[in-house]
Amino acid sequence: MDRTFSWVLQLLFACAALALVLADDPIPKTAAEKLKKLLFTENEYDRTIRPSEETNPTTVLFGLTITHFSVCDANSRLTVNGWSRLNWEDQKMRWNPDNYSGLKALHVPYNELWIPDVVLYNSAIGNKIDQHGMTYSIVYNNGSVLWVPPSIYQAVCKMDLRFWPFDRQSCKIVIGSWTHHIGQIKLQPWTTWRESEILIPNDEWDLVNVDEQLNEKKYDCCEELYADITYTLTLQRRSEVYKTLIMTPVFVIIILSLSAFLLPTHAGEKIVLNSITAIIITYLLYDAGQRLPAIASNPPLIVLYFGSCLLMTAIAFFESTLVIKISRNYGAHPLPPFIKQALSGWFGSFILNGQNSQVQKKANDEELSSKVQAETSTLEFNREWIMFASALDRIFFIVYALIYLIKIISFYVTVL
Repeated sequence: MDRTFSWVLQLLFACAALALVLADDPIPKTAAEKLKKLLFTENEYDRTIRPSEETNPTTVLFGLTITHFSVCDANSRLTVNGWSRLNWEDQKMRWNPDNYSGLKALHVPYNELWIPDVVLYNSAIGNKIDQHGMTYSIVYNNGSVLWVPPSIYQAVCKMDLRFWPFDRQSCKIVIGSWTHHIGQIKLQPWTTWRESEILIPNDEWDLVNVDEQLNEKKYDCCEELYADITYTLTLQRRSEVYKTLIMTPVFVIIILSLSAFLLPTHAGEKIVLNSITAIIITYLLYDAGQRLPAIASNPPLIVLYFGSCLLMTAIAFFESTLVIKISRNYGAHPLPPFIKQALSGWFGSFILNGQNSQVQKKANDEELSSKVQAETSTLEFNREWIMFASALDRIFFIVYALIYLIKIISFYVTVL
């Protein structure tokens, strides 16, 4: 019995020893694992230190492919979605492919490598400087590193809305190293943006042109020069929708405003028509205020136009009230002589289109008896005042028509 128990114990110890031996024999590592261990562990790679001698700048090539963009008028912000392309040489990332099964490229997470601190200078979100996605980089055996992260740039753009909604904007994206001057990082543009690149069109804006420029600038904080690449995007607003939303009401306002002067002088509908016109203009001004930011200088011409139209409508409202009052309540008093004389001449014939015969008749009718004249004086006075009210309407119609015509011509000449 003791002998059997002893053999069982020996068998268990033998199995345990075999298990330990097998555990000490690891699975063979791949060439990529061996290479990564050499580059990062054995060479004691430090991702926080620039991989070049202090006297030698690291040349960083930067390119940008725009896939989509949007513009926020209210916040004066340009948002660009795209692919950033960075390429530089890391002297610590070199190896002989023959020693690693011909391996010439290694995929490395971005947070394990030294990455240039290239950020957006004119960012609209000051506390968020990381505009790049967390993607892998490709390290080649000659030390060249390629990193193509998806990026979102939100830049401040000074909007000139004077010709809104037919405006053209020029927005800039300024990209450069945040802490390294040109003696440490030599930033160079890689490839210029091409229209054949992937681009998702914007529904409101057309991308007319993209200019790329390398700049070197000295800031107040430091003595060294800092390099940046400035992309200037020229954007043209698509105005087809606005022609319906904005320009159609403009002509409706003109028609309604002028129609009020063509109604009979005693018609109360003149007040109603002017009130409707004022309501339409007020709504258009409110809608423009919701679409546009508060602008201290160079307000949009279309807003100034609506503002002047509202003022003209208020004046027309007062004129219509005066004309109605004259037509209804001034029959007991004669028309002042200087007004009667003006309406009896060529001016009255032009304004009233020959309808001043009643005034001329009153001046020339000397054959009627005094009794008949006394009975008809009130009627004649009323006719004279109605002619005067009609003359006011015709004068305002001509003046307003000329003002609207000048406004439209000047607006289109300025914009187009």
